[in-house]
Amino acid sequence: MKKLSLIIFTLMLIWLQYRLWWGEGSYSENKILGIEISELKQNLAEKIFVNQALRKDIDNLKNSTEVLEELARERLGLIKPDEHFFRVIPESNLKK
Repeated sequence: MKKLSLIIFTLMLIWLQYRLWWGEGSYSENKILGIEISELKQNLAEKIFVNQALRKDIDNLKNSTEVLEELARERLGLIKPDEHFFRVIPESNLKK
């Protein structure tokens, strides 16, 4: 009877140790999940920062005609009537 209970106890101990180190929800799995969570939190923080900057840009475009005009000049080449446009090319670009 003592041998049987000792064997059962040993088997239970081995089974618990297996689950602790290699099974589902084990120590190593929790450590990997912790690393993944920290990476996801960092990625989320970066995306939040980018979203905040985009929201500021949207607010500026909605509320300020100067910002809209500046973007039109830079990206679309806007020239108002009675304006003259001069393009200055650096010398380093000319030698190529």
